[in-house]
Amino acid sequence: MDTTKFRVDPEELLNSRQKFGLTENDLVLIVVARLDPEKDVELAIRTALSMDDADIVLLVVGDGKERSRLEKLVNDQPSRTRIIFLGLLKDTRSAYAVSDFLLQTSRAPNLGTVVLEAMACCTPVVIAYRDEDEYRMAIDTFDGLDLGPISEAKPEAIAAAILDLYADQSRYQALRHKVRSFIEKRHSRALVYPGLAQAYASLENNNWKRQE
Repeated sequence: MDTTKFRVDPEELLNSRQKFGLTENDLVLIVVARLDPEKDVELAIRTALSMDDADIVLLVVGDGKERSRLEKLVNDQPSRTRIIFLGLLKDTRSAYAVSDFLLQTSRAPNLGTVVLEAMACCTPVVIAYRDEDEYRMAIDTFDGLDLGPISEAKPEAIAAAILDLYADQSRYQALRHKVRSFIEKRHSRALVYPGLAQAYASLENNNWKRQE
């Protein structure tokens, strides 16, 4: 993960919020995924709609065969929560930066690029699980550390986990720093690339020894 590219610039944050039509007081959720059934973006949308609050916004980043159905779901469901479909973005950094939580609602959750990018931008991740296997996957995603809420995959449960954490601003701000630190210490390019190079050199050295 390039932590020099994915980071939060406080000076650009307000401009980025204005770019997406957001205010400083909005609680901003984001889901970044293909709009396909296995990503279960519907769960993220239903979570946001259930919160029914004009100061809550869900940014939906991505496109796919489910988009028209999901847009219809939003239009048919009365809620004060704003759902904004952004489609595909060439550069997702500003979207992560303005967001307060990333919703990881995909089936079989894992530590993929989206989670790494969000954490690098100081955005805590909420992982939803549907069964014991997915719960263990969520634990593994966070390397067994307390890096964010792990919630049953029900809109009301996810919403409660978000609001409970966000209400405790001291805990929430500490978590923002913690997830960024996690990426810097375990997944930054500056650490991973030299390690891979060293492992490859060691492997080559062992191969040469076997040939001697």
